[in-house]
Amino acid sequence: MAIDHARDAGDVAWKRTLAMHDDVVRNVLAGFGGREIDREELFRDSHLSSNLLADTRGRVALSDWRALVKRTMVLTGDPGLGIHIASTAPEGVLQIVGQLAVPAGPPPPRYGLIGENPSMLSVREDVGRVADLEVPVLLRGETGTGKELVARAVHDASPRRSAPFVAVNLASLTPSLSSSQLFGAVKGAFTGSVASQEGFFRRAHGGTLFLDEIGDLSRHVQVKLLRVLQEGEIERLGGGGRAIPIDIRLIAATNVDLGRAVRDGRFREDLYYRLNVVPIHLPPLRERREDIPRLAKQFLATHVSRYRKAITGFDPAALQALVEHRWPGNVRELDHAIERAVLMAGGNVIHSGDLWLRRPDDGNLADRLDELSLEQVEGFLIQKAMARYGTVSHAAKALGLSRSALYRRLERHRPS
Repeated sequence: MAIDHARDAGDVAWKRTLAMHDDVVRNVLAGFGGREIDREELFRDSHLSSNLLADTRGRVALSDWRALVKRTMVLTGDPGLGIHIASTAPEGVLQIVGQLAVPAGPPPPRYGLIGENPSMLSVREDVGRVADLEVPVLLRGETGTGKELVARAVHDASPRRSAPFVAVNLASLTPSLSSSQLFGAVKGAFTGSVASQEGFFRRAHGGTLFLDEIGDLSRHVQVKLLRVLQEGEIERLGGGGRAIPIDIRLIAATNVDLGRAVRDGRFREDLYYRLNVVPIHLPPLRERREDIPRLAKQFLATHVSRYRKAITGFDPAALQALVEHRWPGNVRELDHAIERAVLMAGGNVIHSGDLWLRRPDDGNLADRLDELSLEQVEGFLIQKAMARYGTVSHAAKALGLSRSALYRRLERHRPS
């Protein structure tokens, strides 16, 4: 199979495309993979030549582009760079490069759950044990520990894997409308109801329903949920009491102590025992620090690909800072920190200053604001907003700034 690169020499658009190919290769040679690579060395295993990329006439076989991609990966040791080159190649290369890009290093983690800490090994074992069981699972852990990821792993390993997986954050539901949003409602069931609502339970029929922040469910809705678990049927709001059979696997999650909520009268004891058939505890990131480097590299690969950045890794100081940070927001905070660093980094390696991690001695700043300069207060508030909201867009909105204004301030307050 051949890709015809013959074009009229005056075709400006085609010249621009070829120039883009050459720029990509030049970027790879300029530093990707950590060492300089001779241009001819890169092309040695294919019929392509560096001159051909600048030529507007000739034929380039698809196999030649494949050889170029393979050579790039061998010389740089990074499959992602082969994909980067292939993304500018003729149509068809990007589809096949995935078969060529076999990453070096450890095998993919079982169920997609990264970590070799004993606690994470136990989580993976629990996922394997409960996947085929048609019983409720209760995931317990701090905010940001990856409860939805574990819920999806259970679903993907279960016989229901080809059916829907529906995730619902109960804390985000409007209290007065949570019943209709969960169980459905007929048209006209309440003021403003101009159309029937299917409800999350019906949407998940045959599959798995993941209810996050189950501790935020009102007592009124708790009663309805208990009935669904007992009877296997729901009643839509305004449906005249007609029961609708439902077939779902329920996985719930919480970051609060439901046992204490039961004792305090905020959560029904009978519902708690229904949900807590198989409990799985997710450890906070600070208790599995040995997993941080691999998690960080995984997030880096994701965000480098998303934002098309030429970043190859972390310098030793940055990696050490990641391992030593307290991570109150756990894995989610780590993910956001890496995303910010990818956006803010000025070179092809992430340095500790790019991470914007809160220093241990910053903890008491809020108690001595009257001693700080306006510049220090601004930096403190920006850092707090970024840690809380994770993304520049959300933090800028919370601070009443435009994205560009916040980017300028982030650059000014970047830790040294």
